[in-house]
Amino acid sequence: MTRKQTYEELEQKVKELEEETIRRKRAEEALIVGEERYRNIIEDQTEFIVRWLPGGIRTFVNESYCRFFGKTRDEVIGSSFFPLVSEEDRKTVEKRIETLTPDCPVSMGEHRVIRPDGTIGWNQWVDRAIFDENGQVVEYQSVGRDITERKQAEEALVESEERLKSFYHSAFEGVAITEQGKIIDFNRQFADLFGYERDELIGREVMALVAEEDRELVLKNIRSGFDKP
Repeated sequence: MTRKQTYEELEQKVKELEEETIRRKRAEEALIVGEERYRNIIEDQTEFIVRWLPGGIRTFVNESYCRFFGKTRDEVIGSSFFPLVSEEDRKTVEKRIETLTPDCPVSMGEHRVIRPDGTIGWNQWVDRAIFDENGQVVEYQSVGRDITERKQAEEALVESEERLKSFYHSAFEGVAITEQGKIIDFNRQFADLFGYERDELIGREVMALVAEEDRELVLKNIRSGFDKP
């Protein structure tokens, strides 16, 4: 091998090394850009995103999670999220998490949480367990959202229905609820008024209880919004 060949071979190897270095650098830059884009997507989410280890120890949280619970990342990373779950619901959450398996790794649930001001709110969470090749849980990823307003509206509706039901059954007058002309519910006074049992009235055409000669007038009054003939 001549000195010239050796020099050319060395020059070629240096060139290949430089090209490999450039490719690696570009790949690293692309990876950094990809990670930054992924991080921006996570941080822009309005949902809460948290990754945690068995036992509840948090390893990652996004900004939405921190804002809702009024804490910084430094305060939550490395600590358990369970103290933020309302004490009444902790066992329920633990039992739901325990049901996750490699064949069924995802579960959704709702539970009460303690907000920064000490009041109780509601969260809905979708939890995914991540398993290793031996089927052991190595980590969990959870995505949640605040459903406090929805829960408050549901509770207010239930309370309103209970008050209406109480009034409905304690009214001195007979009251019936109809759907498409058929009776779907009524109070005791209504049944006594017509002398029927419950199973005889449910599903019955309400106009069948009105004297034939008065039906046209009753229908007219109903259409006009006046409920008494």
